[in-house]
Amino acid sequence: MKSMQKNQSLDNLSRDSGVMEMESRSGHSRSGSNATSCYSNDTGFNDQQFFTDPILIIDRLGFKRKFCHFNVKSLIILLSILLSLLALILYGYLPMIVQKIIQSIIKIEPSGEFYDFWQQSKEPTEVGLHFFHIENPWAVEQGLEPLKVKETGRYFFKQQFVRDVNSFNADQSLYIDENFLFSSLLYHGFNDFIREKNHRQQLFINTTVRQLLYGYRLNMLDTMSSIEKFFKGFGLKIDLVPKELFPNEKFGILNGRNGTPDGPYEMFTGFKDTHHKFGYIKTWKNKTKLNFWKSHSCNAINGSDGTIWPAGIKISDRLNFFIPDICRSLYVTFQEKSFYKGIPTYLFSAPDGVLAGKYTNPENECFCIEEEEDLAKQRCIDGIFDLSGCQNGVPVIVSLPHFLGADSRITDEIIGLEPDPTKHRPELHIEPTMGLVIHGDSRLQMSIRVTPNENMIGFNKLRKELYIPIFWGYKKLGMSDETAANLHRRLFTPVKTIKAVLIFFMMDFT
Repeated sequence: MKSMQKNQSLDNLSRDSGVMEMESRSGHSRSGSNATSCYSNDTGFNDQQFFTDPILIIDRLGFKRKFCHFNVKSLIILLSILLSLLALILYGYLPMIVQKIIQSIIKIEPSGEFYDFWQQSKEPTEVGLHFFHIENPWAVEQGLEPLKVKETGRYFFKQQFVRDVNSFNADQSLYIDENFLFSSLLYHGFNDFIREKNHRQQLFINTTVRQLLYGYRLNMLDTMSSIEKFFKGFGLKIDLVPKELFPNEKFGILNGRNGTPDGPYEMFTGFKDTHHKFGYIKTWKNKTKLNFWKSHSCNAINGSDGTIWPAGIKISDRLNFFIPDICRSLYVTFQEKSFYKGIPTYLFSAPDGVLAGKYTNPENECFCIEEEEDLAKQRCIDGIFDLSGCQNGVPVIVSLPHFLGADSRITDEIIGLEPDPTKHRPELHIEPTMGLVIHGDSRLQMSIRVTPNENMIGFNKLRKELYIPIFWGYKKLGMSDETAANLHRRLFTPVKTIKAVLIFFMMDFT
């Protein structure tokens, strides 16, 4: 009897196994290899039985087989959600991660890869000058006509920019001298005549562009030198000729500037906790502030040298830069997003208020030299900046080219001006991640203020105070195709690849 029951159980087991084999062959069950991967060996079978007899296991664990399939599907969904969330989080933090990497790379140290690029630009800067020719000097001297001017030529140079590092300091700053090396003029129109202001017995004289650039002797300087020598004979030393304004006792725009250090500067290097000040000027000529103006804010040395800023530039930032030649800092603000040679940049430009008078921009009140109750006689007006406070009283005036944005009291007295924001407004294309200027056009104009004087021939018949434009100049900084391609390869291509991968994970698993 027992033998018959045993045979019947074996027959039932054999039939059940056969059914499972048919299900396996017809595709209704998982393969043995997949099934074994779902279960742990907790059934009482040894390892050999577990792998060599999967049908038996599936037969005995049929319920568990279905339960295991449900868990795998849930696990895949859960992992997909987690990967999507992780990709979303990483995508949101990617700019900050990239900025941290950039901060670790872009710092000034001799062993760093950024050092050589910062110390000496491989791409020469173009410096250009446009002069104003006075067309009616006699009529102006006689007070008969407004001033008529005509812009002449474009005289431009190649300028090599070199930073000589003097020392590194313990507070993560360094001392440098900035040298500007000029090549010869690319346009050799040196014999063009131009009329220029003189301080002796006539308002205008004829001179060549070469003399105006590289220096010529003024009769006024000869007279002052003679007076200095006269007093020197009595043991008295007086300085009537400012040596910083007239090197070699000559007047010239570039006189004494070729290869002359402009500094020293003390600049933050970006190490440790100074990355937010990277490139900022700490001191100039060993001074933490100037002493030409009426308040601390105007005497402050704000910002960088105009070529680099800390990494992570934002649209809301106001970027300050210090210009020693005009004894103050200026600033630019965001205008629009742009591209330069395929590199995404922020376009920053000088706003109208940067050279506005104190009534338009109260921040500039401390730059005003003279105060007048009569508004008609006010000199602190829109569009000009009086440099006489830092130029030994010489009435040098800074403005944008062609008096762009200047008060009508200036422009109404000059015929021939053609101000154009697209040509005359300073612009900087800045790569915001690195804070690096990819392309820049800085533009400023130098003029002379002339006041009627009854005791001086040539000045005694002037109709009113004049602002005579002398020249406007630009400095163009550009990036070569090779440098732009290198920047693409090392920064933008990896970032784009990472973004694409993260977007794939976010889209594919959601």
